[in-house]
Amino acid sequence: MISRIALLLALAANAAAQTYPAKTPEAIVTRLNAEIVRIINLPDVRTRILDLGGEPVGNSPQAFDTFQKAEMTRWAQVIRDSGAKMN
Repeated sequence: MISRIALLLALAANAAAQTYPAKTPEAIVTRLNAEIVRIINLPDVRTRILDLGGEPVGNSPQAFDTFQKAEMTRWAQVIRDSGAKMN
């Protein structure tokens, strides 16, 4: 059991995202995303993220949405397979 838990922890993704109110105009979301991606790709910022053990991605809101949905599906299956229950 310990080795399975260690493997799952090693596979767990840690992601950070910027979120906005639901009715934020698309032009604002696009502009903010472009600036965030630009900053993530600055050499010193990128190096710092890597030094901290992160993986700088800086993708589109749509790409992050796809990633997040895939992670939710994957971890929901892990929970079902584990038999874990809420008290």
